[in-house]
Amino acid sequence: MNSNRTFYILLVTVVLLVICNIGLMFTIWHKPHPDGPPPPPPGGHGPRNFVIEHLNLNNDQISKYDQLIKEHQQSMTDLRQSAAGLRAVLFAALERQDTHFTDSVASLIAGKQKEIELVTYAHFGQLRALCTDSQKKGLDNIMSDVIKKMNGSPNRPADRPGPPPGDGHEAPPPPPGN
Repeated sequence: MNSNRTFYILLVTVVLLVICNIGLMFTIWHKPHPDGPPPPPPGGHGPRNFVIEHLNLNNDQISKYDQLIKEHQQSMTDLRQSAAGLRAVLFAALERQDTHFTDSVASLIAGKQKEIELVTYAHFGQLRALCTDSQKKGLDNIMSDVIKKMNGSPNRPADRPGPPPGDGHEAPPPPPGN
């Protein structure tokens, strides 16, 4: 009788473990990939919609703005991929301990970041050129909010850059309070 009770306890335990494993595998398989695109903001209130709503862009302006966004995003993707490749070169040569090489590659990475900033600046200059005079005043008023939204956090100061692109070389997050 004792062996039957032990058998049933063992059977229930195995069944529970199998169910837990299936649940864990399902969770892992259906989790978004960390390198994938982030989910859209709730309610569609990303930087694009923020600009459109606050400037009251007309349909022609929206169409042109969408094209500017597409071109800007492609430029940003290319620049970020190039910077990620340079970072890979930099860290692959870690054992070389060659400060001249390290400085040269770091300067190239810094140059890519400069290009990113200039491309973004030009993008907003192109947006400004699409605007009427009253919309230009509105754009001037919302630029700090737009930059905060682009950086991914409404609480992040505009002068503090957002997180690096997901190139696999992310640094740990800063400690709280900094």
